[in-house]
This record gives sequence, structure tokens and C-alpha cells, in this order.
Amino acid sequence: DKARILNVPIPNIFETLSINLGTAYVNDFNAFGRVYQVRAQADQAFRLDRADILKLKVRSATGALVPLGTLIEIRDVTGPALVQRYNMYVSVPLQGNAAPGVSTGDALALMEGITAKTLPAGTSYEWTELAYQERNTGNAAVYIFGLSVLFVFLALAAQYESWVLPFAIVLVVPL
Repeated sequence: DKARILNVPIPNIFETLSINLGTAYVNDFNAFGRVYQVRAQADQAFRLDRADILKLKVRSATGALVPLGTLIEIRDVTGPALVQRYNMYVSVPLQGNAAPGVSTGDALALMEGITAKTLPAGTSYEWTELAYQERNTGNAAVYIFGLSVLFVFLALAAQYESWVLPFAIVLVVPL
């Protein structure tokens, strides 16, 4: 409300905090045959404690400089040390292995069933790495195996110049 009354756009507040407490790229300049980046940041003495931060000035829409302390208050709050993200969304990584004797396809199906029952509305999941690859390929391995047996049969038929002899070879190999 104070920012609206004093005609200070919210992005200006974020920009002031970002430039003074972090850094902001300004431009490049050449000196001594090298290219140097120019970055803006408040000196450490002007961003050391809360009172210093509240003294920072932010530009209003009319061009006037307004002390940041009139617009914001600083509070101590707790939060996670690290926020994991996946595809720009906050995420929780889950990892696991299938139990002995359980196929990975069955384990993935079981996990999908559990997540459908337990995840709250608006929450979703995505498979990554090997599970993602397995879900995308589906039953392609069965078709590839069939095509490879056919390819081997045709190669043997061309080698032995016979359609009957390759059948015997292909049928004996699994033994």
C-alpha cells in the first residue's frame, strides 16, 4: 500500500535490492587489450546490516528518491536451505529401487498408483533418467527383438543361399 501511495513501482524496489545487495551487469569496456565487465553493487559498508538496507533509495514513477525504509520492513523468517527445482517448479526428488524379483515396469506402475492416491490435487510428478526412458520406449524392445531375429535370418539366408538352413541355425542358437 505504501508503494502505491508514494507512486513507487514494485519492480523498482526489487531492482534496487538486486543491484545494491547482489550485482547487476552494466556493460563491457576495453582496457589494455582486454575486455572487462562492469558490474554495479553497493559497497559492503552500505549493505552490512538492516539499517543500511533501509537507507537505500528507490526511484518513484515521478523520479523522486524514496527511502526503502518507508516502503518495506525486514523480518527474520526461516526457510529451507535449498529449494530443489525441476522444469522451473519446486520439486521433491524421490529415488528408489525395485525389490528383488519385481520388474522395473511393475515398480513404476506401483509408484504411479501410490502417487495417484496420496498426492494432493494440483500436484504432479514426472519420471526422469532411466524411468523416463523406460516409459517412453514402452514395448519397443519386443519389436526390436523381432526385427533383429528377422535381420539375422535374412543375413544367414544370403550367406548360405538357402531359406531352410537359416531356420535350423536360428532355432539352435537359444539352446
